[in-house]
Amino acid sequence: MRSCITALFVLLVLPAAALSAEPKAVPDEEAAVEEAAREFGRALTSAELSRLKPLLPRRGKVHLRLEHLGPEQGSFSAGQVLALLDDFLTVGKVRSFKLSPRCEGDRRKYTIVRGQAAVTDRDGRDVLIELRLTIVPEDGRWILREIRETPL
Repeated sequence: MRSCITALFVLLVLPAAALSAEPKAVPDEEAAVEEAAREFGRALTSAELSRLKPLLPRRGKVHLRLEHLGPEQGSFSAGQVLALLDDFLTVGKVRSFKLSPRCEGDRRKYTIVRGQAAVTDRDGRDVLIELRLTIVPEDGRWILREIRETPL
């Protein structure tokens, strides 16, 4: 009888102890992706491109398809992305950036976030563009793998 009580105790107490020892919940993935997209917008509107470094991959390329912020099309390293955007910001300006509530994708693998930017382009024209950001998880953080510009 004593062994039955001990076994029952072990079956009830150990799972409860294991639950209390679980690591704290991982931050909400959707909120983390949206924060990465917001930080992208803050980096452009403030012209502080150093804020983009944590959002760019340590290895691999970022696919760009830019008209007003470029023009550039192709795959670029993190350093090249920073240089291209810096080149744009010497003559152009991103006046505002607003996220769209539309997100697409399998959040565990990738998310496509859309944002709207008011831009003064290289020719001094004020334009409204949509930026489609593909954000993926890498090494415990969310990074940009594609920045695609489309006219509104």
